[in-house]
Amino acid sequence: EAAQRWLARGEGSLTTAASQYSAQQNVERNVNQARTAADMQAEELNKRQYVEGQPAYQEQTMPQSGTQPYTDR
Repeated sequence: EAAQRWLARGEGSLTTAASQYSAQQNVERNVNQARTAADMQAEELNKRQYVEGQPAYQEQTMPQSGTQPYTDR
């Protein structure tokens, strides 16, 4: 009878430990998912800010043929 009680206590401890371990895994998974989502949002924001900070492309005009834009004389 004492052995049965001892085994029952051990099983209860094992069950408790397993459920705590499972809960901890769920917490870690949720934290990792939240970090991933936050990282993706931050990356998108950084991309937008970089693009907005770039000057708009303007086509360069070529000098008219026969003229020199700079002479050394």
